[in-house]
Amino acid sequence: MKDLVGRINSIREDRTHGAGELSRRALEILREAAQENRSPTTAGFLEEMGVICRELIAARPSMAIIASSVGRFRRRLTEYAGREKDIESLRTFAVRAAAEIMEEISSAKGQAVTAAAGLFADGTRMVTCSYSSTILQVLEQAAREKRFPVTVLESRFGAYSYGEITACRLREKGINCRVIPDDRAREAVAEADLILVGADAVLPDGSLVNGYPTLELATAAAERHPRVPFYAVCESLKFHPRGAITLEEGFQLIPSWMIKGIICEEGIIDPGRVAEYSAGPAAT
Repeated sequence: MKDLVGRINSIREDRTHGAGELSRRALEILREAAQENRSPTTAGFLEEMGVICRELIAARPSMAIIASSVGRFRRRLTEYAGREKDIESLRTFAVRAAAEIMEEISSAKGQAVTAAAGLFADGTRMVTCSYSSTILQVLEQAAREKRFPVTVLESRFGAYSYGEITACRLREKGINCRVIPDDRAREAVAEADLILVGADAVLPDGSLVNGYPTLELATAAAERHPRVPFYAVCESLKFHPRGAITLEEGFQLIPSWMIKGIICEEGIIDPGRVAEYSAGPAAT
């Protein structure tokens, strides 16, 4: 496959797109790699695809959906290879499997978005931080019927202000919002009715991995009396099946007790029930 290493490195180095978008790129790489693979044997095909799977998973260890979606692809490929030995049939199946998993992710995301949009009423004062394409879709869908103010923490890390990126995308959709400095998280929470953030991973104990300054926002929400409801919105493929995860620079771990609920395609679930919806073991 042309420039395979470069394309995987582009996922590894990307700091402006969310986990869901990068998982789609990972599956596109697998789909194209399957199309272009010219191994004459099933064993060779599986070995080469397995190497690519491992490299994709290692590229972004904090983003569980990459490991889960790539793992789902590899399991289906291995199961099919156990039934069908013809290399051309296996290649065709691999291409189709990658496309089907992309559709499954899109469908699950759409259901989670609809569930989260249902939390809004006219005038709901909402706060978010970091960058999440899922949260952008939630706000776009909710804004079709409701009018509400949106506050975004600047979410500055390194050379990027992820809050400004979020605000720019919202304004493109005609949604007004304000961006405030990260050190004003408590002020934003004091005026909020609802906090929604995306997720890069959700661990089996219900704790959340997301970009800075999600922990500061969650802490401020937890300190309010009464507490401001804090939700994460994501597909269940972001539920990490293992109890430990490597945190990349700029990512934070938010304990489950700070989170009111995880909104996924199954609806709003208690963080304590995350393990029931785990996507299964990642590919290795």
